[in-house]
Amino acid sequence: MKVIESIIYKDNYNSLTINDKEIIYNDISMKINEEMYLNYLKDLFLIINDWNNEYINLSIIDGGSWNLVIKFVDNSERKYVGRSDRPNNFEEFENLNFSLIKEVQNGYIEY
Repeated sequence: MKVIESIIYKDNYNSLTINDKEIIYNDISMKINEEMYLNYLKDLFLIINDWNNEYINLSIIDGGSWNLVIKFVDNSERKYVGRSDRPNNFEEFENLNFSLIKEVQNGYIEY
């Protein structure tokens, strides 16, 4: 298994970067502990396991866009992008991110 350097998610309104030490959500940096990070990774890979690399709907001109990049320490990357389209289980992915942010904001932080 490759070692992950960081996970970067951006949409039209927000950005989220996660690594083994911190979460950066829209310019706010919060520490994360190892257990939270490993649980996040486990759930993330279950969600994105069957995703295609691109979700593009050209029939919608002004739809939203998003991208997810998983960077590995060997400088390789896995990229997923969407414009006016997304995977069927995308809401699970968004809920996973918001749950992690909420958990960290509620004080479950390792200093």
